[in-house]
Amino acid sequence: MPAFKNKPLVRATIALMFMLMASGMAIALRPSVHVQAAEGRFVLKDAVPSQFAGWRLDERQAALVVNPQQSVMLSQIYSDVLMRTYVNAEGRRVMLSISYGSDQTGRLRVHRPESCYVAQGFRIDDAEKRALRFGSVDVAANRLVAHAGARVEPITYWIRVGSKTVHSLLGQRLAQLSYGLSGSIPDGLIFRVSSIGAGKADEFALQQEFLLALYNAMSPDSRVRFFGEPAAAAASIQ
Repeated sequence: MPAFKNKPLVRATIALMFMLMASGMAIALRPSVHVQAAEGRFVLKDAVPSQFAGWRLDERQAALVVNPQQSVMLSQIYSDVLMRTYVNAEGRRVMLSISYGSDQTGRLRVHRPESCYVAQGFRIDDAEKRALRFGSVDVAANRLVAHAGARVEPITYWIRVGSKTVHSLLGQRLAQLSYGLSGSIPDGLIFRVSSIGAGKADEFALQQEFLLALYNAMSPDSRVRFFGEPAAAAASIQ
């Protein structure tokens, strides 16, 4: 077989062929089906009751809730945001923040409190992963404590990507990859509750009481949207 006289041209041609093949594969594997579209429209204020099991909305204290992002950033990342403060008969308050995104790919991923609170001047410590049980669902949650001057704010939160709740950034990316390989674009949210008080064990117990009451007050569809599928949540990516 005669030797090729113009080896640089041959190498360039082969490289171009591989680039075209890779580009074609990337287009073919690009997710195109929105999970949220298949499941129907999701409006946070309609799905979360304003009063349930001894808890009621306290509109006067709504300003206590820390915004997860600046308003401009919120509109770029999330499809819907809900921030409320609830109070019970004893006068104890729990702050609720939910940020929902219909597209959890690339730069549109939900952002975690560890970075959001620090960006607003808080110090974070006592971070830990916890599996929280609600009915038949085990949610992969995180707990931490935020400090800003005299304000001490224990926080419980979790992130749902598609049907999975995940503890970590790696878990988010693996869930996104799993959906992407199947051609789906997952929706997702960050669900956060917090309360102000230096006794973190007592505050976390209050938050768990609030969350369980909220779970029981929700419709089955809303439970899945906020807490994840039972089987998926039980096998959450770490």
